[in-house]
Amino acid sequence: MRKYLSALLAALAFFPGCAPEGTGDLDVQWTVGLTGSCTQANLGFVAARLETPAGTLVARQDAPCDAHGVRFRDLPIGSYRVRLSAFDDEGVEAYAATVSDLPVQEGLEAASCLARLTPRPGSIAVSWYFQGGRLCSAYGVEDVLLSLFSSDIEVLAESFRCDRGAAVIEGLLPGSYEVRLDAVDAWGVPSHSFVAGGLRLRPGHELSFDAELAACQGPCW
Repeated sequence: MRKYLSALLAALAFFPGCAPEGTGDLDVQWTVGLTGSCTQANLGFVAARLETPAGTLVARQDAPCDAHGVRFRDLPIGSYRVRLSAFDDEGVEAYAATVSDLPVQEGLEAASCLARLTPRPGSIAVSWYFQGGRLCSAYGVEDVLLSLFSSDIEVLAESFRCDRGAAVIEGLLPGSYEVRLDAVDAWGVPSHSFVAGGLRLRPGHELSFDAELAACQGPCW
């Protein structure tokens, strides 16, 4: 009888789903940028999302940024991906990191990974108007040229139809910027302008403001 039972168990092991499924643990640790300081980066907490390679959410854990890690326990063996989102004091996702191809195996020490949180890009949103209102045709203006500067170096220049009244520049690295707007007619001749300096863009944030296009006193450029 014992021989028969042993043979039966051995045979069942070859059929998928018959053998018990193992589990394991995964340690996820993080550091912040160059210095590793959560305080310096103004980060409050980190949300760690564990996903399958296809992107299905398996589990989520939140922890203070200064904890520098979380542990996911009793995970089915397999491969995983972790997405880290670090939030600042305004609740904005300011830093992030993703680590893929994390194996969890049965009966071994907890798998581990170290992720470096990096600043997320931000955006600048600007809306424009004239001293007498927002009707561009009243001023003979067709387009608004937006120039973005960093450390007095032009990093971007785009043209927008004046009638749209606003523009958003996305994917910007955190830092200090200056913005110049020039309102031009159908021949590209500027008549109104606006300049703003000392704009500080924080990681993951959108910086928005209104710009009053004033008539140029003499040549705009």
